[in-house]
Amino acid sequence: MFDQEKALNTLLYITNALGKTGFHKAFKVMYFAEREHLSLYGSAILYDTFISMDNGPVPSKLFDILKAIRENNINTSTIHAFSEAVSVENRYNITSKKKADTDYLSETEVEALDRAIALCKDMTFAELRELSHDIAWKQAQPNKQMGLIAIAEAGGANETMVSYIRSVSENESALSECPF
Repeated sequence: MFDQEKALNTLLYITNALGKTGFHKAFKVMYFAEREHLSLYGSAILYDTFISMDNGPVPSKLFDILKAIRENNINTSTIHAFSEAVSVENRYNITSKKKADTDYLSETEVEALDRAIALCKDMTFAELRELSHDIAWKQAQPNKQMGLIAIAEAGGANETMVSYIRSVSENESALSECPF
């Protein structure tokens, strides 16, 4: 379900708003936007797997892409596309090379991103770390996948929304196992 264009333009949207920013802050903006969007609308923005790491939730595929750019390991078309749009400096600082194409983002996704950017922009590393160590992060095993339902619940999803997300997840899982 990872959508390269959506992830790229989400990252660009954040770096366009914040300017040069570290992996940590960008990932926390993504997490808080994802958490809010899941709890309000029952859908993810990134469709990346968030991992419960020491300093808070990290989107797994996006982290791998940025590490590859940092290491100049441009060996796939996905990594190449990202390296054309962002640069990684001083190991953890992301700078955008172009503007985000917001056609890849819905109005509600932009609103969630804007709120997460406003929340995180002036916070320190330690403050972001503390804030992101929510119930979803705590429920996951260290360095393991955080549950989608737990992320939604951490964002305040009610039982109706949790039931909806669970149904959609089960349907997507069943479809992915379908032989045709």
